Amino acid sequence: MDDREKLVLKVLREALDLAPPERDRFVSRRCGDDAALHARVEDMLRGLGEDEVECPEPESASWLPDDRSPSDNEVEDPLIGSRLGVFRVIERIGRGGMGIVYRGEREGADFSQEVALKLIRRGFDFDDVQTRFLRERRILARLSHPNLARFIDGGVGADGRPWFALEFVRGAPISRWCDAQRFGIRERVRLFLDVCAAVQHAHTQLVVHRDLKPGNILVDDSGAVRLLDFGVAGLLSGEGGEGRHSTIGLRHAMTPEYAAPEQFGGDVGVAADVYALGVILYELVSGVLPYEFERGDLVRAERIVRETPPQSLTAAMSRESGLASSTSSSMDRSTARSPAFSAIDRLHARSTSLPIA
Repeated sequence: MDDREKLVLKVLREALDLAPPERDRFVSRRCGDDAALHARVEDMLRGLGEDEVECPEPESASWLPDDRSPSDNEVEDPLIGSRLGVFRVIERIGRGGMGIVYRGEREGADFSQEVALKLIRRGFDFDDVQTRFLRERRILARLSHPNLARFIDGGVGADGRPWFALEFVRGAPISRWCDAQRFGIRERVRLFLDVCAAVQHAHTQLVVHRDLKPGNILVDDSGAVRLLDFGVAGLLSGEGGEGRHSTIGLRHAMTPEYAAPEQFGGDVGVAADVYALGVILYELVSGVLPYEFERGDLVRAERIVRETPPQSLTAAMSRESGLASSTSSSMDRSTARSPAFSAIDRLHARSTSLPIA
C-alpha cells in the first residue's frame, strides 16, 4: 500500500468516527484543495453503503438503544444466526467507526445468558485497528468493578476476526436517565460518584479511558451505573511509557466536547479522564456543555478548549442552543426563550435547583 492510499484510509477512518451530518463537512475540510483525495474518500464512503456508514450509537454500547429502528437488521447480515464461541448471534445493536456490536445468547448450557458481542467491522481489519481492538480486549479482561460492564469471554471467529463478549446492559446514558427521573443535584452527584469509582478502579489498573462521556456511561434498569467503551483506552505502562500514553495515530479517536486540551496534541494521562469527568458533572448539573462548537471542526474545537476559559454555569445555560435540552418536555418553548426565564428557572425545570441547606 503506497503513501497515497494510506492517507485515503486515514481520512476515511477519521470520517467514520463522526456522525453522518458532520462527516461531509469534515472530509471537505480535511481534504482541502486536493480534489483527487476528496473524490477517492467520497467513493469509498459510497462503496460502504448507507447501512455500513451509519453510526447511530456509541461504538461499543452493550445495550439495546431505546430509539433503535426496527429496520436496523432488515439488511441481511451473514453473522446473525451464526455462533461465536458458545454464543449465538441474535441481532446487531450498535456500530461505530471501526467496530460493530451484536446481542448474543449463550447456547448449550443449563442456564441462559445474554451478552454483547463486539467485533471489528468487515473491511477494517487493518493491523493498527486489530492492535487497538486486542488492546481493548486485554484491558477489559483485567478490570473488575461493579460499575464496569463485565468481560465474559473472547475468541476468534471463523472469518479470522477477533471478538469479545461483555455483559449485556439495558439502560440509557446517564444524562438522559437523570433527566427522565427528574433527579435533583444530590441524586445526580450520588450517581456521578459511582462513575468516579469506576474510573478510579481503571486508573489503579494503570488504564486511562480517554473517551469518557455520557454516551459511554449507562444507567441500567436497576439504577446502577455501567461504564463502557474502552476502545481507545491506553495503558500507563508497557504501552506508551510510564505515567502518560501517546495518542498519536489516534488523534481523532476522542469526543472533542469532553476532551482535555492536551488530548488534541496526542499526549494523555489520568488528568485527561479527570477533566472529562468535570465536563460530565458540569453537564449533569446544568444540562449544557461548558463550550459550544461544531464537533467536526477539530481545529476550532482545539483553539476554543485551549484558549478560552469555560463559561460559568449561568452563562452556559443562557445559550440559545442549550434551551431545548435543559427544559422539561412539558414546558412551553416560548416561555423558555423569554428573557425572564432565567438559568435558575431552568435548574428548577430539571429538578436541579441547588439545595438551600
